[in-house]
Amino acid sequence: MNIQIQTVNHKDQRYETVGDWQFMGPDLLITISDLGNNKMIALIAIHELIEALLCKFHEPEITTEMVDAFDMSHENLDEPGESSEAPYHLQHTRATIIEKLLSDWLKIDWDEYEKRIQEL
Repeated sequence: MNIQIQTVNHKDQRYETVGDWQFMGPDLLITISDLGNNKMIALIAIHELIEALLCKFHEPEITTEMVDAFDMSHENLDEPGESSEAPYHLQHTRATIIEKLLSDWLKIDWDEYEKRIQEL
């Protein structure tokens, strides 16, 4: 498996999100909206990586297509993965736990981080 993480202009995301992952065969592509702060970009990247791997290795697998279908049909939600109806809710929640720990370790104020995301 090759893993590629890239920062993109927010308008270049596939849909309204700041972090996106998709498996393309065995390879994983993660795109992160540019927040203008490398630590914040890293937080999103780690969240997406953990979420994607937890989905991939879940039994049965939670596929890119399943996640995309849910996300794209629930764009009215700020964070579709927080919905208990999301097929990847548990994986999203676990990735968020790590993301919050990392924000503390990197000395990123969580409220400021969320505000920066909302501004996009």
